[in-house]
Amino acid sequence: MTPNEQKSLFRFQIIHPLLDERMGKGDLTRLVREASEKQYTIPGSRKTTISESTIWAWYKTYLKTRNIASLVPQRRSDRGKRRKITGETADRLLQLRLENPRIPLTALVKKAETKGIFSPADTIRMSGIYAFFREHELELDPKAGKDMRRFEADGVMDLWHSDCMHGPKVLYNGKRITAKLFCLIDDASRVIVSGKFYPSETAESFLDTLWTGFQNRGLPKKIQVDNGGCFRDQRLVLGCASLEVSLCFSRPYHPQGKAKIERFWLTVRMQFLSLLDDTKDLTLEHLNVLWVRYVDEYNNRPHSALRDPGTGKTLTPLERYKQDMRTYRYAPQHMPRYFRYSETRIVSTARTISFNNRYYQVPIGYARKKLEIRFFTKDGEIEAFFGDKSLGVLLQVDLHANYNGHRRPEGGSR
Repeated sequence: MTPNEQKSLFRFQIIHPLLDERMGKGDLTRLVREASEKQYTIPGSRKTTISESTIWAWYKTYLKTRNIASLVPQRRSDRGKRRKITGETADRLLQLRLENPRIPLTALVKKAETKGIFSPADTIRMSGIYAFFREHELELDPKAGKDMRRFEADGVMDLWHSDCMHGPKVLYNGKRITAKLFCLIDDASRVIVSGKFYPSETAESFLDTLWTGFQNRGLPKKIQVDNGGCFRDQRLVLGCASLEVSLCFSRPYHPQGKAKIERFWLTVRMQFLSLLDDTKDLTLEHLNVLWVRYVDEYNNRPHSALRDPGTGKTLTPLERYKQDMRTYRYAPQHMPRYFRYSETRIVSTARTISFNNRYYQVPIGYARKKLEIRFFTKDGEIEAFFGDKSLGVLLQVDLHANYNGHRRPEGGSR
């Protein structure tokens, strides 16, 4: 994918929610304002935010042709003229300085011309260059921030990435909804571990994707996820901990930590979503059928970032994945049981605990002790633990039976 294709797809991703013809001007204004307040990984730029005016400009440009190609950055009409360093040129120049913090500015300008940041036909005043970098002095201090260099996990299954992407409008239960794609990719091999489109962006949706990934590929050492609420669910945190899978959250306002998954989303938009036919009659079920085919093609297609160090051959994600099969950790059976809610209770002297306005009987020997209870839903069964020992599923106390058991038979002796 070329840099311009990445930029046009990114711009389309930003304006896509605005293309619903049922929305009025007020809704559009609200969505544009909300989009301008978010943080992004912008292709070819160090900036992480987009102004409202820029979003409106992209939106109006797209409406003229309804073609993603119209969002490709255009050549400037003021080539050869003295101009202030702003916008994309400023972002690329700042990035170049971060990559080359010690070379003289005159050499930096020549390097910028070589990379196409400046055209040889442009008239560049060094006084303007110096002024530009003085304005951005804090941003250019190599000691001001943490190391943002690209990285790659040492081996397969060392690190997985996951996030949720909003997809096309589809039919689901008689209604048109926005399909949500949850996906897991392996850092070292780029293999798509698992992924599926869902009707909603919830913890249940992500857990379904996660369990499928564990069952198909085994347990990784670490998973990096977004900070969204569906990834902060207690069941996910406890379940991963119990399986010795480290769960890491991307730092807020630091999109560099999501670079690989964001690049993957761009690939999905270019190679999968952009090739879908008119989605007016597309159902969620059929979208997932098409997605499964794409995943198989993607995992078996040579990836430009994957090369065999011995032969120099370009590898497919699956070929790279299979090179490190020694790291495989099998997932346990009954996977969902590791991903339950957890609470603690003190056992009463009557050997009962209270939960969700109900009383449950506890085995003998645990009066006044603290137990952990695990459950899927508050109306379902609960399992008690004392330390790592399971006490089994607790039975609800039948208060009426207990009352009748304590009643003396009519006419009985005292």
